[in-house]
Amino acid sequence: MTERKITSRAGVGSAAHVLQIQPLLAKNITLDEPTIILIRHGTKLIRWSGNEMALTAGDAVIVGEGESFDVINTPSPLSGTYEADWISFSSEIVTGYTCRNSGCTKINEAYALEATSESFRKSFYHTTDAFTESASIPDALAVGRMHEMLGWLDEYGICFGVHRRNGIERKIRRLVSSDVSHSWNIKQVASQLGMSEATLRRKLTAENTSFSKLIADVRMCRALTLLQVTDLSVTQIAFEVGYESPSKFSSRFRHRFGFAPGQVREGIPAEFTAQSRRKAI
Repeated sequence: MTERKITSRAGVGSAAHVLQIQPLLAKNITLDEPTIILIRHGTKLIRWSGNEMALTAGDAVIVGEGESFDVINTPSPLSGTYEADWISFSSEIVTGYTCRNSGCTKINEAYALEATSESFRKSFYHTTDAFTESASIPDALAVGRMHEMLGWLDEYGICFGVHRRNGIERKIRRLVSSDVSHSWNIKQVASQLGMSEATLRRKLTAENTSFSKLIADVRMCRALTLLQVTDLSVTQIAFEVGYESPSKFSSRFRHRFGFAPGQVREGIPAEFTAQSRRKAI
């Protein structure tokens, strides 16, 4: 039986498979790396800044780094599941790639690729193999496969844009995301960012947020992802995102999203495996 999990490679990126049985609305979800999501079953509705995008099986969405969205994943009436796969790109991969299309549209928010070709999907899953089969695929080839996906974006006349929000919030999200379970405190973070605690608080206030709110949001967004793409128990996920008390974690999660952690997994068969998912759209 194959365990569901996020697979990552340092300096390259990560990949995972999302599975949901219940339709749920998750508000203000922030992706901390540029990402391609390929829908396998069901529909995905994305809303942001007065915009709305609906995607179905075979569609892909290109999502910029650091943007926030409201997302509804709805299961297909035929399969009874919402399923999608995603690949996230490390900043080194994106900055190290030279776009061949000088006139490409830079994607900072979200962009839909409707009814992707079979060749695109094959390349996408060929790239995910660089994570799931990392022991047999050298780093240089893994980077090449990520560049192949960026090349596909070239063909569609798009590319990942430079993040527009270069404030302190982005820097803290990046830092905390590198080790979500760590007991971060504002003095430590201020030191790592090369500023005083007072300066950090002042900068956060100017961006209409606070240290505790920001840390909690990074942890909750990571927890939601772990619930969608791994077989870790709710207790294990609580520890993974820095909570020693599963009950406190569940309370914070419900407050953040409006539903309990267990609802994300409600209805998923225990025998579901990653291998059974590995089939063409």
